[in-house]
Amino acid sequence: MPLPGSGHSLLGGAHFKMSVKETGQLLFETTTWSEPKPALFDVQKIVVDETQSFQLDCSFDNQSGTDQHFPDQMCVGGMYLLPCTFPGAC
Repeated sequence: MPLPGSGHSLLGGAHFKMSVKETGQLLFETTTWSEPKPALFDVQKIVVDETQSFQLDCSFDNQSGTDQHFPDQMCVGGMYLLPCTFPGAC
């Protein structure tokens, strides 16, 4: 069962990276702000301990000459997670 991980930003999004903060394990990375292709975890299993957290790193190319704030600019990450009690998850 493939599980996707992806990110999204608005126009001007230059770089997006989602990782496990404590280990640096890369989960998803893209320089495409519009409709990036998700990473599929159908062979490689990544186990994230309940004490660990996810880190999002985003950068933007602001050519407007003025500061931008939400909702004009943002980035979000998403990923399906299954507990190790789910058959075949871990």
